[in-house]
Amino acid sequence: MTAPQSLSIQQNLTIRLLRVLRYNKARIERAITLMPKAHQPLFNVLPFLLHVNHPDLPGYVDGDAIPMGINNYTFREDIASALITCFPEQRHLFTNIKEIWPRQRSIEALILMGSIGTIAQTEHSDFDYWVCVDGQDFSEAQLEKLQQKLTLIEQWAEHEYKVEVHFFLSQIDHVRQNNFGIADGESAGSAQALFLKAEFYNTNIVVAGKAPFWWLTPDSTTEQQYYSLLNALEEGGSPDPNWFMDLGHLDKLDIKELFGAAIWQLGKAIDSPFKSVLKMAKLEVFLENLEHDQPLCNLLKKRVHHGDEAPGNVANIDPYALMFDQLLSHY
Repeated sequence: MTAPQSLSIQQNLTIRLLRVLRYNKARIERAITLMPKAHQPLFNVLPFLLHVNHPDLPGYVDGDAIPMGINNYTFREDIASALITCFPEQRHLFTNIKEIWPRQRSIEALILMGSIGTIAQTEHSDFDYWVCVDGQDFSEAQLEKLQQKLTLIEQWAEHEYKVEVHFFLSQIDHVRQNNFGIADGESAGSAQALFLKAEFYNTNIVVAGKAPFWWLTPDSTTEQQYYSLLNALEEGGSPDPNWFMDLGHLDKLDIKELFGAAIWQLGKAIDSPFKSVLKMAKLEVFLENLEHDQPLCNLLKKRVHHGDEAPGNVANIDPYALMFDQLLSHY
């Protein structure tokens, strides 16, 4: 009797993808459940406002060649219901959706990061989105127009719902090189670039568009192996490379960023002391385990890939719970 053949690269990637999708879906469901009922429609409305550009809807920017439209975004019944709840007077727009539906897809992905969809979420949690674009496709003027659109939507959410929404316009090639200049209002620029990327990978939810390819690579992957797997994808296959974007590999953090990250947390402690204490504790754990410890995001990814030992439990994995477990174990 011959031994069973090992799974192919594509089969392994597909299995990981299915578990990542299940985990992402569970995070979305948890996020909506934990929101105040009045805020729940926003989860579907905000992506739609980035997808279209109409004068009767928030986020409208006048002019030609306005970047809009999210890759792989589709109109669903729950989106229509949320839109009618928020904009009852514009109901006619959503029954004839083809008239306002864009032909172009300028935004590669809309991704949430932070406490949303975790045990740390509260009714006051901010919506921190990365709006991922291929910056090489657009002029500076077009990117400014898109930023204008994002700011108008932020202002509408604050005015109408008293919800803090932050859109960070992120150019994929810059993120790949750990350049977070556009988002330095939250990230302290290059002072803690890898720490920010690790935080993003640890807490991200793909709301619409492409997923980071990082999700499909094993937790112990080297950069060379990461790109070998990415290049193994074939168009039209499963997984299809058009489903993903390359935001870069991450296998370890940089001790040179430790000081900048610590100073940043001291500043943030004025507004969020408890949160900053936890983040400072994470930095101490990192310092104690320089030689052998992986970033927390890679440990979380390993749990997602393994279904936390059982596929049915993948929805129970929580990035903040994992952080608390790590801190409790360390101290």
